[in-house]
Amino acid sequence: MQDMQEIIRLEEVSFRRAGRVIFSNLSFSINRGEVVGVMGPSGTGKTTLMRLITGQLAPSSGRVFVFGRDLSTLSRAELMELRRNIGMLFQSNALFTDMTVFDNVAFPLREVAKLPKELIEILVAMKLQTVGLAGARYLMPQELSGGMMRRAALARAMALDPKIMIYDEPFTGQDPITLGMLAKLVRDFSRGLDMTSLIVSHDVAEVAAIADRILLIADGKLLALDAPEKLYQSEEPMIKQFMHALSDGPVPFHYPNYNYLADMRGAV
Repeated sequence: MQDMQEIIRLEEVSFRRAGRVIFSNLSFSINRGEVVGVMGPSGTGKTTLMRLITGQLAPSSGRVFVFGRDLSTLSRAELMELRRNIGMLFQSNALFTDMTVFDNVAFPLREVAKLPKELIEILVAMKLQTVGLAGARYLMPQELSGGMMRRAALARAMALDPKIMIYDEPFTGQDPITLGMLAKLVRDFSRGLDMTSLIVSHDVAEVAAIADRILLIADGKLLALDAPEKLYQSEEPMIKQFMHALSDGPVPFHYPNYNYLADMRGAV
């Protein structure tokens, strides 16, 4: 990180859906150039948090600032302009199946940036070279392996040189070689472009190896936001259970926390 310029900040953010509290008074900030893992037990709202940060959802209370701007004050046009600086790598890759790899990467350059054809040719070639797919430019998505599809999706997400990149479960379903390659690309992009990276993932070991900090949420609250090595050393029960993948701890296996045997005894 070149400096500690704040790029994302949440102030006392709460969010409710259908009467259920998803978040309660979340407050934290993320600096420019940081790689931050967004982690927590399943169903704790990690994807919802990303939607709040991108302005797809509005908090029930509190404020979300991105690039120093309060999202609640932006018009739709201003919000769309802000989102041009945010890239997204979807867990499903979300490639257009009727387009070649080249056209998939070129899509945001044509439709959003509206760049001339000659410049698009150069930029797409650069992005594909960066992810090791220069020779796959004319292949269709269905002709690619799972790892190649993920890299093609990454090239498209990076097409507009975003200042913030959000990775939704980037390592899921990848073989060890591809997983290591993707992790290196995430780290290199962040360092080389001074780009802020948010990695939503359950892969504790892989995220801990490349993240500056891990944002851990549970039960609608911020449990921790600290360096991975400090979280590994934590004795707080829920942090310890999550970071070390312990079966016993405060996070129950059943949802809701339901004692079947006690219920059966009460019915007798």
